[in-house]
Amino acid sequence: MNYINLLSQLLGLLTLFLIDLCGIIFFKQLFFQSVLCFYIVKLFKQPSFWPLLIALFFIHLEWFLLYDSLSLATLFLLPVTTLVLYLKKVLVPSLIYPPVIFTLCVGLEIWLIHMITGQTIPYNLYTIGSFIANMILLLSNSLIW
Repeated sequence: MNYINLLSQLLGLLTLFLIDLCGIIFFKQLFFQSVLCFYIVKLFKQPSFWPLLIALFFIHLEWFLLYDSLSLATLFLLPVTTLVLYLKKVLVPSLIYPPVIFTLCVGLEIWLIHMITGQTIPYNLYTIGSFIANMILLLSNSLIW
C-alpha cells in the first residue's frame, strides 16, 4: 500500500472520528457510528493493518467517552471481528454482508449495551433515526473506501 493512500485513509478516519465525536457531544449518545462502519467495510474489502488498528483505537476511545469502559468495546468488537473474518472466509463475497453486520452491530449497541450499562433504552424515533443515518453512512462509506 502506498503512503498517499494510507495517509488519505487515516485523514478520512480522523474525519469520521470527529463526526462521531460531534454526535456524542450533541446527542450524548453515539448517533453516527462512522468509525465502526469504516472498520466493518475495511474488514470485508481489503484489510490493511494500520487503518484497522487506528479504527479500533478510535472505537475504543468513543466507547470510553460514552460508557467509561474499554473492556466493553473489546467484548463487543471481538465477536464482530471474528464473525466478519469467518463470513469472509466461508461465504461467497457479496455486497449484502457489510449492511447486515453493521445493522446487527448498531442494534446490539442500542439495546444490549444500554441494558448492560444500566442506561435507559432510547425511544423508537431515536432508534429508527439512528438506523437510517447509519445505513446512509454505510452506503456512502462503502462507495468511498
